[in-house]
Amino acid sequence: MVNKKEKSKTWAWVLTVFITLGAVGAGYAFAWRTFVQWWEPVLLALGLGAGIALWIKGGIAKLLAVKSKAVSLLIAAVVMGAICYGGMMSLNYCLADHDRSHDELAEVTAKFSEERTRYRRVSRGRMVPAGTYKVYYVKVRFANGAVRDLPVTAGAYTRSRVGEKRHFAVTKGFLGYTVFTPASK
Repeated sequence: MVNKKEKSKTWAWVLTVFITLGAVGAGYAFAWRTFVQWWEPVLLALGLGAGIALWIKGGIAKLLAVKSKAVSLLIAAVVMGAICYGGMMSLNYCLADHDRSHDELAEVTAKFSEERTRYRRVSRGRMVPAGTYKVYYVKVRFANGAVRDLPVTAGAYTRSRVGEKRHFAVTKGFLGYTVFTPASK
């Protein structure tokens, strides 16, 4: 029988891991729509996370029942760094001033597809291959030299030609990092 203290400790760990992975996932999802070197926001977030971790290491140690001060400081730095990274990238994209965006042309430099395996469920916990499907991408180069692989639909893939220009709305993000969205023609 698990006592109440052990159960709450387990839930604290699960919640901590879930929040950390969610924040990193959100940061990554918004980072691919941002013109920034990957290490800039990561280093800034780790610095902020380490600074905040110095304040909250005691609370993390009590919450997760960690006895070592070094381990609690490391956990607090990783968790707060992840939250800062996800928060920075999300705020930069979501609070960007889209009214001040300007139209920018990007050139399609390549197009490619990936073949993936589709699975079907046979029984509980058992999945078997059920065929393949394709995922289509176009590689675009922006005027500032940034190159992005963008997923597109099958129709957009067939209409795309290497060398053609595509329109994107480019604007300054809330934190100063430039963000882009596909513009409607």
